[in-house]
Amino acid sequence: YGPVLRFELIDLPAQSRQLKRWLVSEVQEGQEGKVTHRTYPLEGTPAGQVVPPIKFSLTIPDNVIVHAEEQPQVAVWSPETRQWTTEAVSEVSYAPETRLLKFQAVAVGYMSLVQPRSVDIPLQFWEVKQLNFKGALRLTLRTARR
Repeated sequence: YGPVLRFELIDLPAQSRQLKRWLVSEVQEGQEGKVTHRTYPLEGTPAGQVVPPIKFSLTIPDNVIVHAEEQPQVAVWSPETRQWTTEAVSEVSYAPETRLLKFQAVAVGYMSLVQPRSVDIPLQFWEVKQLNFKGALRLTLRTARR
């Protein structure tokens, strides 16, 4: 349905400061110039504490088909369950004229637009053709929606 995007929270390395003629930099052993990846909710957040969602806003590329009559669903990949889940996502809105997708999530990581596998079944037409070079095939599907 849509591209898989990866959203991460990172801590950037401490910035250098000019102090008269000196350039002062904080240096931690083995961490010179590296970023630190964070989880969300942040580590150390007490269990049961309400975590504010992160607001996301992005423009969907033209090559991704989003049907205007349906509200898009956004899902987050859960490495623990090894499944896509929509539980961490809320307040999804889509503006077809600008292709702007907005949503909130209490997670970071891999996210994607998702739809049920059977949304376009039954198929009206399908065809498999071999292309000119070895091993390449073209699959053509025609559904009621597209």
